[in-house]
Amino acid sequence: AQILTANLILPIGTIMAERFEYLPSVGYAVVVAQLLWWVGAGLSRWKPNHRYTQTITAGALTALLALGLGVRTYFRNQDWKTESTLWKSAVAASPNSFKVYKAYANTIWNAISNEHTGDADLEEKTLAQSIKLAEKGLSILDNPPLPISKQDNTLYQDLGQDYCLMGEYLDKQGKHQEAQAYYQKSLDVLFRARDVDRWVNQTSRAAQIARGQPESQVRDVGNFRIYVLLSLTYVQLGDWKDLESSGNYVIHLAPLIPDGYRLVAWAYDHEGHTPDAIVEIMQALLIDMHNGGCWYDLAGYYKKLGITPIPIRADPAENTYALDPSSSLVRDEINHAGVELIRRVREGKLFTDAQNLQETLIDKMHVPAQMFDSK
Repeated sequence: AQILTANLILPIGTIMAERFEYLPSVGYAVVVAQLLWWVGAGLSRWKPNHRYTQTITAGALTALLALGLGVRTYFRNQDWKTESTLWKSAVAASPNSFKVYKAYANTIWNAISNEHTGDADLEEKTLAQSIKLAEKGLSILDNPPLPISKQDNTLYQDLGQDYCLMGEYLDKQGKHQEAQAYYQKSLDVLFRARDVDRWVNQTSRAAQIARGQPESQVRDVGNFRIYVLLSLTYVQLGDWKDLESSGNYVIHLAPLIPDGYRLVAWAYDHEGHTPDAIVEIMQALLIDMHNGGCWYDLAGYYKKLGITPIPIRADPAENTYALDPSSSLVRDEINHAGVELIRRVREGKLFTDAQNLQETLIDKMHVPAQMFDSK
């Protein structure tokens, strides 16, 4: 059992930890007990006339061993006090593993960001420490450089997000040139994540086609979070064309998640195509009517176009929103958005989901069935 997880014969790509010792410890206990008994037998020859010498000796050695392991366990328990202390000890124990630096970096940043301290200086200082740790992990990952098939893009994603956040902190302080440098770092490392993700997709597609799956039915796979992070960096850089492209790829990978539609809406709005932005945000709302951010964006787009009254009904007591069904403008936008949404879900090769969603739009949102038949 120990050999299977020792990374000696067959590397399993994980960090050694206590969980790998549960089953092997049974065997260790048997072996150690036998060894102690033999040692006790050997020492008992010094007092061959004492009938309990072997038992006493073996018992004493067992007690000493238990005491030593107990002390070791006590100090090891200090490492397990918090997630931060655990990964800090892992960095000391495995200084050549990029995974421990990645985990420690995430832990210290998440601990601060989840507390919502409101202390911007502390958050920026912690983020800088997190970046330093993640960069150390990246240097290990790149030395020597690995082929793309062996690369782990989660570190790229984490570091890309941290770089973008640091850029935002610097922008708020008026340090725009330094912020731009961090945004560019974010793009550079996220491009590496994107390259790995595209390779995974190509490999997956090739494997499915080789197994006889018709190419027209093979859907693209990937981690849409990579493209969301890229999009958020493009927002900071004001790169609306690239934002539109990355947002559309988010939709392509995850057409039933509202994030991509909202990102494309931002791009359209900044490019001066606010009516198109409304259609995009409508699609997001048809997926999730409880998305407060999408309702906020939609109200802003209507206001920008000078549409009054804004055709959104709000219930402050219930914190809910609804479109005004009496508005002919809203009716046209819902119909258009519904047809576009089904088209995109079908393009994502989610045919069953597309059929179920289409029936819901016809039944609940009253989109005319013939509009789908014409597409």
